Amino acid sequence: MKYLLLFSLILSACASPTPVPSGGLLYLEDFSQSDSGWDIEDTSEKQVGYENSQYRIVVKEANFNVWAGRTDSYSDVRVDVDAANNGGTEDNSFGIICRFDEQATKPNLYFFIVSTDGYYAIGKVKEGSDQLLSSNAMEYSEAVRRHGESNHVRAECNGSTLTLLANDSQLAQVTDDDFSSGSVGLIAGTFD
Repeated sequence: MKYLLLFSLILSACASPTPVPSGGLLYLEDFSQSDSGWDIEDTSEKQVGYENSQYRIVVKEANFNVWAGRTDSYSDVRVDVDAANNGGTEDNSFGIICRFDEQATKPNLYFFIVSTDGYYAIGKVKEGSDQLLSSNAMEYSEAVRRHGESNHVRAECNGSTLTLLANDSQLAQVTDDDFSSGSVGLIAGTFD
């Protein structure tokens, strides 16, 4: 099973959840330059890298998550990404990570995901273990575009408040204070 996503990314400072970033633009990535600092890797489980001015994540295993990013560290940020499933199953997840601690022996991060079949969730990986924060299972929303259409996904990590939006509709908001800073990136995953 192969599942691939294509991304473009905008990263902004976020002092409060607002339509326009109040802290200014920190980083803009159109993935046109393959040396802009994002992970490039091809293993039996995943493939991540640049392709045609987009960032591509291929998940090659069932029940597997792949995240990729840069090493810059941020605390309060808003990350906007346009993402589309370009192949594979619709039983998937994709989106944004924030506050990823690359120095930890086991991964620590927050994730904000949607799926090609219209579901969404906010969660975290703490010491390598996944946990959903927004509900017990991914929830359905008409705001998430389905069947391979591109989705504009926004994650806001503002203090202990974590907010997920898709296509300008707020899907979930939770509070959690386990992680206060770290790098940002992209995530894609498969299920059964």
